[in-house]
Amino acid sequence: MGGAAAVKSANVLIGDDWQAVLADAGVSRRMRADADATAAATGTRVIGTDGYLDPEYADTMELTYKSDVFSVGVVVLEMLTGRPAWDPSERPPLLWRRFRSIGVDDQDERVGRVVTEAA
Repeated sequence: MGGAAAVKSANVLIGDDWQAVLADAGVSRRMRADADATAAATGTRVIGTDGYLDPEYADTMELTYKSDVFSVGVVVLEMLTGRPAWDPSERPPLLWRRFRSIGVDDQDERVGRVVTEAA
């Protein structure tokens, strides 16, 4: 729990055995410790990279296991679409928000269209 700062596509590496490895886990732990100290001093706390940060974090200011799962989901979306998690030229700029309001009836068609456009 709490590795959300490290879960982003730039930190997912493929090892010699073709297993995915998450880099920068130690850095994210230090960032969290630094952020905890800053939060205590200033009353604010933001950890993570635009596009990968769990939206519930803004409300709760707590990183949880769900935060990491959310970040992994964004990485999977990037792989499926070939698009970055954050693109200021797109509306909305966050990749996951482009899928958030999809109704059940048009989900397959819309997701298929985005994946096809990326290919």
